[in-house]
Amino acid sequence: MTGQLVVRLGNGLRIPYLEQGDRGRAPPVLLLHAWGDSPEFWRPLLDRLPPAVHVLVPAGRGHGGADAPAHGYTVADFAEDVVLFLDAIEAVDPVVPARAVLVGHSSAGLVARAVAATHPERVAGLVLIGSPYSLHGRRPAFLDALEQLQDPISPDALAPILDEFPAPPSLPAAVRDAVARDARATPARVWKQTFAGLTSAPPPAPPRHPPPTLVLHGADDAFLDPSDAEALRRDLSGELVIVDGAGHIVLWDDPSRVAHELLRFLSRIRPATTNYH
Repeated sequence: MTGQLVVRLGNGLRIPYLEQGDRGRAPPVLLLHAWGDSPEFWRPLLDRLPPAVHVLVPAGRGHGGADAPAHGYTVADFAEDVVLFLDAIEAVDPVVPARAVLVGHSSAGLVARAVAATHPERVAGLVLIGSPYSLHGRRPAFLDALEQLQDPISPDALAPILDEFPAPPSLPAAVRDAVARDARATPARVWKQTFAGLTSAPPPAPPRHPPPTLVLHGADDAFLDPSDAEALRRDLSGELVIVDGAGHIVLWDDPSRVAHELLRFLSRIRPATTNYH
């Protein structure tokens, strides 16, 4: 892995990102983290992918050390940043194709779908992991704690939110600590405005010609109903895989299964001559 890099988008935002794997003719895999997370969330998957898979992991605006504008935290804003990120990467290195396989965890699945709806030419495939069909009007139990967040954010203030999505004991402490550190560093207004953007947005319209799509859903997900995953499969004419023993954070509960399913998906949609193992 190259470690953390930085790129400036066409809208002026400075975005840190991680990069791993061999650049080549095949579209890269773009890993999109969820609300309140950072690129560090994806470490368990990165550790399990072979060098043949070129992976880019950008921070979302306001998260993970990225610039945090005063406003602009709707699903559409995050989706436009994804397109501008691909533009910026292509400008820096023309070898990297302008299309990508978008992998969205949880709320980032909404962002990935919005990109596919508005810029279908930039999407080579979709992988939606523990992703909602919609969060419109959602009022979770942690809403009061969210509304009370103030800077600087303390671990105790975040606990009611993070406890809703517990990390398994098998998660390496370094990953758990890095994600928690980045969560505390995310400004309180970004937490609030991003959540407002997610819960006020209607479901992204399915593309007229959906890209190849894989939906992964944890069998023990207590936050999302299986009907969300089924609706995604239906709207996008995709494949649905239920991961036994996994909750909402499918990647952390079973990173080897997620890596296996992603590699299987890539082998199906990418050139047959590419070896991902």
